[in-house]
Amino acid sequence: MTHPTVGYEQVLPRDPLEMWLAQRWREVLGFPVGIRDNFFGMGGNSLDAARVVNAVWEEFGIRLPLNVVSVNPDVEKLAAALRDQGARLPGPLVEIQYGEGTHPPLFLVHPVSGQATPYCGLAQALGDEFAVYGLQAVGLYSDEEPLTA
Repeated sequence: MTHPTVGYEQVLPRDPLEMWLAQRWREVLGFPVGIRDNFFGMGGNSLDAARVVNAVWEEFGIRLPLNVVSVNPDVEKLAAALRDQGARLPGPLVEIQYGEGTHPPLFLVHPVSGQATPYCGLAQALGDEFAVYGLQAVGLYSDEEPLTA
């Protein structure tokens, strides 16, 4: 399925949690979304929202009310709500794009910022056949001590 809005500019994820949520929405909706795209405006329904809530439970162990997507209808707002509950992705490896498995996965090491988010646009440009992972700096989004060498 192609993106339903023609001629608009997506705002790409800015941190691992937004990347993770955007990937879940992509799996549910069938196309890439920006962090400010309205879930229901993009064709999502209550069953799709329940799938997102279930994915949050499986990944973070955080039980959310089923209406959480209605109250926080875009990735940016839902990520903020999850952060308020202490949600963090474990480890420095971040899935940027799942991919269809027709090509070997691509692993990218973070630039000087320590974040893998600058690679979201590249992943999208590569297309769905590529799985793309980013390695973020240790300690960037956790309590771990950053590496010095």
